[in-house]
Amino acid sequence: MGVTRVSGWLPFSFSKMTTIEKNQLIREALGGISNQEFIPQYVDSKGLARLTGISRSYAYLLLSEGKIDSACIRRPGSIRGKRLWHIPSVLKFLESCKAANCSGGSGVY
Repeated sequence: MGVTRVSGWLPFSFSKMTTIEKNQLIREALGGISNQEFIPQYVDSKGLARLTGISRSYAYLLLSEGKIDSACIRRPGSIRGKRLWHIPSVLKFLESCKAANCSGGSGVY
């Protein structure tokens, strides 16, 4: 069974658009949802570093101290898996650091 390719279904060339134009088009298609509403619940270590600047090693330190949450996805019986960081808990931690720094506390670096 072959795949039927539909050509010309868009009234413009999506491939020639810039990333900003693509994002704007997607936002309009979704009813004007802002970038703030696209923050994922869980990200991997690279996503965590990209969103917050927190490195993988520092994230594991914060996890061991109970300051942020994560989930590990793996198949039953597997040793290795994929660690996903819970973004709401990370943002809550960052807000607590900001509050501690504003009130003259030592904060966490």
